[in-house]
Amino acid sequence: MASREMRTRGDGKSRNEDEVCGWGNGCRAGERIMLMTGTMTYLAVLAVLDARRREIESWILLLGSFGALLAAGVFLVRGMVSWDQLLFGAVPGVILLALAQTTHSAGAGDGIVLLQVSIFLLLERTIVAFGISMIVMGGFCAVLLLLKKASRDMRIPYLPFLWLGCLVAICTCEGGIG
Repeated sequence: MASREMRTRGDGKSRNEDEVCGWGNGCRAGERIMLMTGTMTYLAVLAVLDARRREIESWILLLGSFGALLAAGVFLVRGMVSWDQLLFGAVPGVILLALAQTTHSAGAGDGIVLLQVSIFLLLERTIVAFGISMIVMGGFCAVLLLLKKASRDMRIPYLPFLWLGCLVAICTCEGGIG
C-alpha cells in the first residue's frame, strides 16, 4: 500500500493526505477539484443548451452517460465508493426519470443528467442539489406567474436550476466524491 503523506492542520495536529479533501477513501484534494470542476463544466454546458433549445441532444447524453459509468467503475475499483452509495445516490435521478416517463411534465434528459451527476455527488449532495433546484425553480415559476409572464403549461428548462443546486451542494455538503 502506498505511503500516506502527513500534513499539519491549523491546530498543529497531523492528518494524512486523504483527509485533506474530506473523503478518507483514496480521494486527494487535486482529484476532488478536477472531479467537481469537470462535473460542473459538463452541467453548465448542458444548462446553456437546455435554456436555449429546451432539449438536450441524445449523443451528448450518451457521451455523458459513458463518462459517468466509466468514472463509477474507477471509483469502485479504487475503493472510493461502494455499490450501495452509487445506487442510493441515483434515487433522485430515478424518481425524476420516472416522473418524466409517467407525467410528461419533466424531460427524460433531466432525469438522465441527474443520474449522471449523482455518481459524483452521491446521496447527500444529490438530495440537496435536487431539493434546491426544485425550490429555486418553483420560486422562479411563481414569480413568472405573478408577473403574468408565463402560463401554467409553459416549459421551463430544469438544468440551469440543477446547476445552481449542484453548486450549492458541492459548497455546503460533506458527502460525495469531492
